[in-house]
Amino acid sequence: MQETLTYGKREFIVEIQFNRRKTFSITVYPNLRIVAKAPLGFNINDVRKGLNKRASWISKKVDYFDQLQPLPPKRQYINGETHYYLGQQYRLKINRGKTRRVKLISGFFQMELPDPSDREKVKKTMQDWYSSHAKEILTEHLERLLPKFKKLG
Repeated sequence: MQETLTYGKREFIVEIQFNRRKTFSITVYPNLRIVAKAPLGFNINDVRKGLNKRASWISKKVDYFDQLQPLPPKRQYINGETHYYLGQQYRLKINRGKTRRVKLISGFFQMELPDPSDREKVKKTMQDWYSSHAKEILTEHLERLLPKFKKLG
């Protein structure tokens, strides 16, 4: 369900969600999406009152996120596209190969898979690579930090 909130000369589209919760909340996301969550017992007038009460705050959050750099475009998983890893940019090179794999070589994500035109498989392969590397990095950090916590306890 959506509601239009008017604040001064501005209008905001707010997505309203009713679910099992005890409190009313409003979230403004970096993509400027506004979501209000209300308990199941709330009626739409209660929601409107809550939105009007917090309209100034909503406006400030929208302005804040609006000033940030534009969000990166949605990934297409094609050759030449830039992807990030540990704060660095790398270009994606997709080649036909017998197995699915990704390697980080000389500033490029070098990917091989049997059907390089299947974008969903390219996406899945990249996600799997990111996931496995995240697990490695988190494991290394935990192994390094865990002894310090054991000493405290």
